[in-house]
Parts: sequence; structure tokens; C-alpha cells
Amino acid sequence: ALQDQVDMTSRKCSTAAAMESRPGCRILVLSACLLFGARYTFCPGYGHYSLHGLASRTSRSQAKSFESPVGLSEPKQVQSVQSTRSKRGRLGASPDDKGFSELKKQLNIKAVGRGRGSFILEMGGVKILVNPNLEGSRVKPETVHEEFDYVFLTSEEPEFFHRETVNKMKLTKVKFVASAKAGQELTKMMVRNLAVLQNGPGGQCYLQSRDKSGAAIGILSAPGAGGMPWERQEQAFVFVNLENGAAVAYEAFGQYLGKGAASNKPGIPEEAYQVDYLITPDLREAAGVASGLAEKGAKLKAVLRLPGEGNPLDEDTNPLTALDRAFGIEDRAEDFQASLKDESSLAETNLVMLKTDEAFDLNSSA
Repeated sequence: ALQDQVDMTSRKCSTAAAMESRPGCRILVLSACLLFGARYTFCPGYGHYSLHGLASRTSRSQAKSFESPVGLSEPKQVQSVQSTRSKRGRLGASPDDKGFSELKKQLNIKAVGRGRGSFILEMGGVKILVNPNLEGSRVKPETVHEEFDYVFLTSEEPEFFHRETVNKMKLTKVKFVASAKAGQELTKMMVRNLAVLQNGPGGQCYLQSRDKSGAAIGILSAPGAGGMPWERQEQAFVFVNLENGAAVAYEAFGQYLGKGAASNKPGIPEEAYQVDYLITPDLREAAGVASGLAEKGAKLKAVLRLPGEGNPLDEDTNPLTALDRAFGIEDRAEDFQASLKDESSLAETNLVMLKTDEAFDLNSSA
């Protein structure tokens, strides 16, 4: 029976060749499953293979349906996120399509708690709690597993990885999705259900609601803050509704695709440049990112600024970083809106200043 477990897990690696060339795959899974009883998932990225059953980048369009222990799945006959959006067009399927329910079009965001990156994203019927800091919130850490489909931690920095909140959760019941660095921290906490999006463009996972009544949601990894050697290296993420193609971008420090969206790392997914909405903690960073995306053809419908003052990047004492930030706009709505007027392609982009505990329907900003 033990050998059957190992063989079953082995089939979840991206290709048979990867298994033969990387025997460490068997060791890693055996250690996690047998020693800890945990169910860890490693979503593919540069130089990594998948223990989740997602197909390799060269054969993902032929992947068969697979339901993982953590509730992440490759939808039946699903093709890549890129082909899904290209076939449906940027704005997705027509509302008149058969079976195109209101639930599958759902796109709401609500800031919760006290953290600069603590918010709820409801997309296509999937409810995701991002970087939760639930101090002072009506949402209780002890019931997170009942209220949300997933908890997503995008950074290991204390501003976004609030240990006091996470420690109060029922760690054996919550389904976690995490960046590579945050995943390392969660592994130390012995969580039971964990999916890690590996660093570097190319990492992606698929999410579905518990009853699978909504749309499948793809999450893609892209470069974030830290383009220079002296800067923190972070991951950015794109949430894509595979039913209608709507795409939401987020990076914890506001530097989505690097400062000014100017990252030149190879392999950045096409969806990273086709986002409809940008969630940011800082309008100074968002101005540069919006401009950079516009230059690459993006047509942003809205920029959503999370509540709170200051940016953790302000704490960086490196003089080069301080000099770089000194010549930007202020983190104020009027400054940001003025910057939009300088870009004709951003003239119709809306600015939404989110308030804690007030849900906002992103579809209403279109």
C-alpha cells in the first residue's frame, strides 16, 4: 500500500521524464505525506515540476481533469489561460451565452482588517481571502475555513503575512495558496493543505469553489518588486476568470511587473499585460505601473487603492531607493488622476479608493 501511495503521487509530477530525472520528487512527497500527513502542492515555475498534476507548459492544453487534495484543479479539457482569453476576446464571452450565470461573472473586492494588503476577492463564485490581518474585523480567523474557499498569502513580509491571524486559523482545514517565500513559512507551521506558486513567470494554479458551481479561476505568477540587486524580490499575481476572461493584477508592494511595469524577465505570461483591474496599496507605484501597462497595450478599467497609509517600501533605507521615490507623484487621489490625464489610453480608467469593510463591485466600474 505504501508503494502504491508513492506511485500514485509520482504520476502527479508533470511528466514521466521529470520523475526519472528528478528522483527527489518521490522523497519530497513521501516525507510530506507520511511524516506530516500534509498535502502540499507545488505549482510550476522556472526550473520546477508540478506535484499537483498540472501539465507541463508544453502540454497543458492536452491535460485531463484532475482534482487535487487541496481543492485546486485542472478544469476538464481546460486549455491554457492564454488560449482561453484569446478565444473569448479581452472582455470574454457574451452575457447571452448559454449557462453564463451571474455567479460566474461575479467580481467583488472588499478590504478587511488592518493590513495594507488584507482584502477579500470574490471572482466567478470563488471566495479568496488575501493577506489577512483580521484585527478589528468581523471576520474571525477561527471560522475562515468555513467562510472562504482559499486563503492566499502573497508575501512572507510581516505587513502581509500576519502571523497572529494565521495562528488562530484552523490550520488543518484552511486551503492555503502562497508565493514561494510565504509557502516556506507556512510549511514550517505544518499546515495541511498548501499550494505554492513557484517564483518566476510561468507558475500557475487553478481554483474552483467547493461546489464547483462557479467559474474556474487561474492564478498566474509574474515578476513583482525587486528589479535591482539591493531590493526585495517579490512575486506579482494575475487572477483570471476562465469563464469570461476578466483579469485582476496585484502585487503586495504595488510594483506589479516591477517598477513601472518595466520588468524584462523572460517568459512573462501574455495575461500579465492584458489585465482589466489593478489592485494597489500605493498610488505612487500605481501611476508608473498603469503607464507601463498602457504602453504595452493594456486597457485598464479601474485602479483600486487599498486603505491605509504608507508603503513598506518607504522603510527601505537604501539611498538609491529613496532617491528613486523622491521624483514620483504623491500617494493622493488628485495626483494620480492628474497623471491619468497625461495618458490618452488611461483617460477612461477609473480610480476607486476602497474603504474597510465596504464591498465594491468591479463590474460596476466598467
